[in-house]
Amino acid sequence: MKKIILILLLLLLTGCSKQPSETTETIHIHFTNDFYAFTPMTVDVMPGESLESHYYEPKLPGYEFVGWKTLGGPVLNEETILNETTWLFPVFEEKSFEIQFVTNGDTTIEPVSILHTESLILPDYTPEKEGYDFVGWYFDVELTQNADQVTLLTRDITLYGYWTPKMYKLTFYISESAQITVDFKAGDTVIPYEPLYPLDFIGWVEADSDTLFDFSSMPQRDVVVYMKTDSNSN
Repeated sequence: MKKIILILLLLLLTGCSKQPSETTETIHIHFTNDFYAFTPMTVDVMPGESLESHYYEPKLPGYEFVGWKTLGGPVLNEETILNETTWLFPVFEEKSFEIQFVTNGDTTIEPVSILHTESLILPDYTPEKEGYDFVGWYFDVELTQNADQVTLLTRDITLYGYWTPKMYKLTFYISESAQITVDFKAGDTVIPYEPLYPLDFIGWVEADSDTLFDFSSMPQRDVVVYMKTDSNSN
């Protein structure tokens, strides 16, 4: 009798050991990068577990991260619970950046804002300064980094205007077939041309003027001067 009881107990224990154990498989959440330049990531979570402990926000220069979503689905958040393997795609919003202008001239230009992928058409923003030619815009106040193109901004910037003194022409009119031309800037002193003839040469005058031209401080304009002699001074 004892042997029978012992055999029954062994059979019972053997039967219990063959019962399938309860297991719960994890699911895969794929944070994909689609066509954006950041590293994708896959995490394993339990069905019914929220994304909170695995949620992350990728960085993309020029864009604000909005959230993750499935294809054709709404934007999810950290509290979202998923029950099956899922592919999530990032949602970004393009940022806008402000551009300030320091003209260093006589006119001012109001700030403008452009989106990250937009370009600023610089020739549309040309200030004025009396007696100077505008060379262009620079990214730095020292005027060493030329802003030949402004696009793909990732921050607010300031542009600085660069100028060179305007150049004018001084023409010494000797005859219809002979003129001498020199360049000058406003305020320059120019040494006048001294002709060898006529012998009664006195100096240079502008048209319709009897007053000798003053070359010690040149004006902000082109100048044409003609020879004045004793014979035509009366």
